[in-house]
Amino acid sequence: MKKIVPIFLLGLLSACSHLKIQVPQAQVLSPELMAKNNWEIGVRSQASHIHTASEDASARPPTFDNTDTSSALIIPDFIYAPLDGLQFGGGISNDMGVSGNLAYQFLGSPWSQRKIGWSSALRLDVYAASASKDGDQNGIFGAGGYNWKGEIKVVSLGAGLSVGYRFHESFMSFLGFSRTNNTVKTNIDQDPSDNGTDPGGSYSQNLSGSSNAIGLGLMIGSGSFRFTPVVHWLEYELGDVRESETMVNLGIAFNGL
Repeated sequence: MKKIVPIFLLGLLSACSHLKIQVPQAQVLSPELMAKNNWEIGVRSQASHIHTASEDASARPPTFDNTDTSSALIIPDFIYAPLDGLQFGGGISNDMGVSGNLAYQFLGSPWSQRKIGWSSALRLDVYAASASKDGDQNGIFGAGGYNWKGEIKVVSLGAGLSVGYRFHESFMSFLGFSRTNNTVKTNIDQDPSDNGTDPGGSYSQNLSGSSNAIGLGLMIGSGSFRFTPVVHWLEYELGDVRESETMVNLGIAFNGL
């Protein structure tokens, strides 16, 4: 029992020293936008990866492990259209990241008209988030302890094109391609040890990567409500990580005048 307690505390302290953040993947959205002076509120899921830069930022020196796990961001949005087919908006994700987007529909009628026929739109997206942790020495407290602080940031820039066809006033399908470029920066600062045996130091890492997506989606709804499921075929890279996967993103929106 006496041996179990220190091991448990060591594991707990190590677990609390992870530095990780969600990195968004590319996303395909509907090609039908809003009419002039319309606004929209909604919520959507977006494929992402939880990127763990360091499993133990308190280690002496810290480790840069760079492991990735598939996940999803949940992003509430508010969008406004100053002109027919031109809209902008943004939101705050469940990971406390800030998103912004600008879209232009150059073919077809606005969503509020729901006319049978083709539509197409271009989109630009930006996303930024950061996370930080701090603590003292790795392991049992005592002589030789030190303070440390770690911070990780992600910035994503994306663009996409989608083309759709409306078969019915309450139903349309669309296909699109999008790409997102991601930059992840990690900084870890460690103070000198209390007993003078270790001078401490500053450690940093910059990773860049991208995500490509082909999406096939449906938009279902009439009046002021729409539901949008989209199947995405994704390729993701960040640093040495290379992955391909399929994910379904969902969106719900309410439109007003």
